[in-house]
Amino acid sequence: MWLTLPHALPAEDSRSLRLFDRNGSLLRDIPATDGRRGVALPAIPPLLAGAVLLSEDRRFYTHGGVDYPALARAAWRRGAGDSRSGASTVSMQVARMAGDIPRTLPGKFLQIAAAARLDGAVSKDEILAWYLNHVPYGGTVTGAGEACRAYFGTDCSLLSAAQAATLAVLVRAPNRLLAESDELARHRDRLLARMAEAGLIDAAEARHAVSEPVPTALTAPGLLAPHFTERVRRAMPEGASGPVRTSLDLALQNDVQALVAQAVHSLESRDVNAAAALVVDNATGEILAYVGSPDFFDTDNAGMVDYAAAPRQPGSTIKPFTYALALTHGGTLADLVPDLPVVVSTRAGPYRPRNYGGDFTGPRRIREALGNSLNVPAVVTALELDPANLLALLRASGIDSLTRESEDYGPGLTLGNGEVPLDQMVRAYAMLARGGRTVPLTHFRHDGPPPEGERVLPERVAWLIGDVLRDPLAREGEFGRHNDLSFPFPVAAKTGTSSSYRDNWVLGYTPRVTVGVWVGQDAGRPMHGVSGITGAGPLFHQVMRRAMQGRGTPWPEVPDGLVARDVCPLSGHLPGPDCDGTVREWFRAENAPTATCTVHRHVRAEICRDGPRTVRYMEPEPRFRQWSQDNGLPLLARAMADACGPEAPLPVVAVVERGGEATILEPRDRSIYAVDPNIPPHAQRMPLRLLLPEGAGQVDWLIDGEPVALEAADTVTWLWPLSRGRHTFRARYRDARGTERQTDAAAIRVL
Repeated sequence: MWLTLPHALPAEDSRSLRLFDRNGSLLRDIPATDGRRGVALPAIPPLLAGAVLLSEDRRFYTHGGVDYPALARAAWRRGAGDSRSGASTVSMQVARMAGDIPRTLPGKFLQIAAAARLDGAVSKDEILAWYLNHVPYGGTVTGAGEACRAYFGTDCSLLSAAQAATLAVLVRAPNRLLAESDELARHRDRLLARMAEAGLIDAAEARHAVSEPVPTALTAPGLLAPHFTERVRRAMPEGASGPVRTSLDLALQNDVQALVAQAVHSLESRDVNAAAALVVDNATGEILAYVGSPDFFDTDNAGMVDYAAAPRQPGSTIKPFTYALALTHGGTLADLVPDLPVVVSTRAGPYRPRNYGGDFTGPRRIREALGNSLNVPAVVTALELDPANLLALLRASGIDSLTRESEDYGPGLTLGNGEVPLDQMVRAYAMLARGGRTVPLTHFRHDGPPPEGERVLPERVAWLIGDVLRDPLAREGEFGRHNDLSFPFPVAAKTGTSSSYRDNWVLGYTPRVTVGVWVGQDAGRPMHGVSGITGAGPLFHQVMRRAMQGRGTPWPEVPDGLVARDVCPLSGHLPGPDCDGTVREWFRAENAPTATCTVHRHVRAEICRDGPRTVRYMEPEPRFRQWSQDNGLPLLARAMADACGPEAPLPVVAVVERGGEATILEPRDRSIYAVDPNIPPHAQRMPLRLLLPEGAGQVDWLIDGEPVALEAADTVTWLWPLSRGRHTFRARYRDARGTERQTDAAAIRVL
């Protein structure tokens, strides 16, 4: 075993990996071997070296690598239950780090043997220099040189006595001591007293040093874009060195970093302490700004965690891909989708999606459903298209984190129930910005022609989705006209909020850049009173405006094969003569509408005392009829009842002009009647009135599902004797072609 022990220190590699921003500004200088910038012993001030040896190994220059009296004392104290006293010398610690010796009891014996051999083969100064260049200082900080810059923003040669003492005691437990500033100060002050006793500093200097504050976080002005440069370092081949030009724009990076910190500060009262932001060049996929947290050096709030790469639930930011899939399957932005109560069967049990506001808004065009981020239409659409197809589209768009089967996500996938990191969401939105072609994000400057990318969506579909996301009128119902998604230039944007308000997102793009921001809580707890538009929205607005400085570009021209049509806003079809208004919508030429609206209709009938009256009414699709009736829309029966103003309408004695289906005018659905005990039963008959299309006839009535023969008062009125209970009425008739048809039911209650 002795032959396997280190007898010399690993050779240091003087080469370094130097990372520059796209314009040549140095971001980070990393030694090629292990990410540490070494400091030769002559450059380490005697004050720091002396403080470290006083704290860690007072007899360093006199023992042979192992301090046997200290070992014996530590063993005796450990036997007495006191584990505070250690006995590892600097040589032993170097032997463990250099030889990768485990922290076990057998490993301790290996340390002792290795330290003794190392001390006989290498000079004391070399051992001390190696130790000071490799000792961990918390987080990604390793070595005294990097620690001087990280904790005090200075060179080792400029350290004060208090700073030297702080670095000397930090090596014992850097992460814990940084979080416990009082304990760190006590350890430092005790060491300062010992330094004064040893003559390293005088008493006056020691008294002054204890008044200096101890660091509670890293400051490191020399470590720029730390999350970004760490990802670059990991992407480089092992041992890589020399200058590397990255994609980062340092001026933009610094501004975005400041904006992220300001945003989190403004939301502290709402339990927000974390955020991330990315800016990407759409043409090349180059990352121009990458902020993984508000402050990398804030250890109290897990600042070293890279939230740009941390999977979180993206909420409604997935919805554009659901509707893009619908368009690729032949749908249009004018298609109606239901915002109605629905129960969906999933692996986890019945699922009842609800909108952010808790209400249901009936039939909505896809443009409105996406613009207003309605949940129910998105779930219904995902279910109709099959969540497996949506999952395939998301993966093709660059989202790799959704690794489970589609059945595990179900239709809730469209609401972001899977976890996705911000950088992957940005790549997916950049695909939309690129007209449906995806390109990998890159950390390195791209100087050649822009990559063509892989086709994921048809160009026309990507353009249509972008047209919705940049349309302020499409989202006005839920978000208002003026909000943080409004800009003086076209921006396509989508908000997202995860369940229990744990994550806020905004993703958006212009022709030049894609921007993604995330706001949340480092511990994953819910935030208070924030949504995508109020939490992440202001940060997105500021980052996008900064990213677009000097990058003005008009929105892409309408692709060939798209046509604009005026449609009825309630049906999505070409407007008919009874439609109240129109909206302009884009269609692929092959599925532009040809049918005329049948929702808005009119009838002329003799229902008022002053002659025939024209009544305008609505006849929605059967799936929307109940909602329309419940919400007071002018269906035929209601419109007929309201047509004469204060006059009571007469029985319909003649239909002058009408097409469509028969309608029960009386009784009104959900009406309540009462039997009068003072009137003979034969005198208490309720009129059943029916409005028939021209040419219809052969009417009979189904009451509670059974045909009932009734006395006819005229051609469109029958009389039914009141009977207590709940009853339903339908009229059965033959239309002008002789086809048997039935009306919708009218349900009443008789008391």
